[in-house]
Amino acid sequence: GYGYIRAGAEISANVKKVAEFKEKPDAETAESYVASGEYLWNSGMFLIRASTYLKELESHAPDIAAASAAAIHDATIDGNRVHLQEEAFTACRSESIDFAVMEPTSMAAVVPTDPDWNDVGSWASLWDIADKDGEGNVLQGDIAAVDTSGSYVRGTDRLIAAVGITDTVIVDTPDAVLVAHKDAAQDVKAIVDRLQSENRPELVSDGTVHRPWGHFRIIDSGPGYRVLHLWLDPGGKTSVKEHRHRSEHWLVIAGVARITTGDVCRLVPTKESVYIPPGEIHRLENPGEDVLEVIEVDIGTYVGEDDIKRHMDAYGRTERMG
Repeated sequence: GYGYIRAGAEISANVKKVAEFKEKPDAETAESYVASGEYLWNSGMFLIRASTYLKELESHAPDIAAASAAAIHDATIDGNRVHLQEEAFTACRSESIDFAVMEPTSMAAVVPTDPDWNDVGSWASLWDIADKDGEGNVLQGDIAAVDTSGSYVRGTDRLIAAVGITDTVIVDTPDAVLVAHKDAAQDVKAIVDRLQSENRPELVSDGTVHRPWGHFRIIDSGPGYRVLHLWLDPGGKTSVKEHRHRSEHWLVIAGVARITTGDVCRLVPTKESVYIPPGEIHRLENPGEDVLEVIEVDIGTYVGEDDIKRHMDAYGRTERMG
C-alpha cells in the first residue's frame, strides 16, 4: 500500500537523489524491495514549488494539466466557494501525484528518516494507533460489544451492538455503514468503484449540504414533506426569498435567530418557532457569536430545493421558481 523509493547519489548532507520511485507495487515486487534493503517507504509528503509541479505535470501528464487549467480558468465564485468548471473537471482522469509525476520525474530528491510513522491509510491503521481495551478493541461512540476482540467499531448517532466478531471494522456514518475484515480494510476502494458505477449519491456526500451561510442535513423526507437540521455560522444569513409550493416551520433549538417574514423582523430564542406560509418573503439570520441551530419542516405539494425565488442575497446567488 506504500510508495517505494530507491535512493541514489547523495546531493548534500542527508539528501539523496531519487533513483527510482514506484507507487504501490504488487506484493511480490514489494517483498523483493524490502528484502533488498535498498528502498525507503514514501511518507506521502512532498515539498515542491507550485511552478515546478505545474511544469512537471505538463511534461508527464499534459492531459491532467490541461483539464485542471480549464477547470480553474472557467470556474465560478459563489461567496467564499469556488466551483470548478464541471465539464473540464469531470473530463480529467483520476490519477494521484505519485503515479502522474513522482514516478516519471527526474527532479526528485529524498530525505531518509526513521520516525515512528504510520500512514493511517486505512481503518485498520486507525486500529493500530488507537488505545485498545482488554480484548484488543477500539470502541468509539455508543458501542455495546460482547464476545468481540481485535476489532475497530466507530459510531456517530446511534447504538452499535457487536456480538461474536473478531478482527472486524465497523464504521457507522449518517448515510452508510461499513463492515469489513481488518485484512481487507485497504480494499475499500472496490466499494467506492462500485458506488461510482451505480451513481450512488453516498459517494460524494454524507447528506450534508453546504451553503455560504453554513450547512444543513435532511433528517427525513417523504411525499409532501421534508425535515432539515440547519446550522448557521455566526453572521450567516439566508437570502431574502419565497417559496411557491411549500410552507416552512422554523424551530430554534440552539442560539437566537433573527427571522424576517414580510415586513416583520423579530428575534426568536431557543424553543420558539415561526411559521412561513407559501408565497411569504422571508429570511433567517444568525446575529450571535455561536452557531445557530434550527429545525426546518417543509410541507407542500413540492419541497425540492429549486422551489425558490431569491429577492436579495448576500452571496450573489439567484434562482427562479419553476
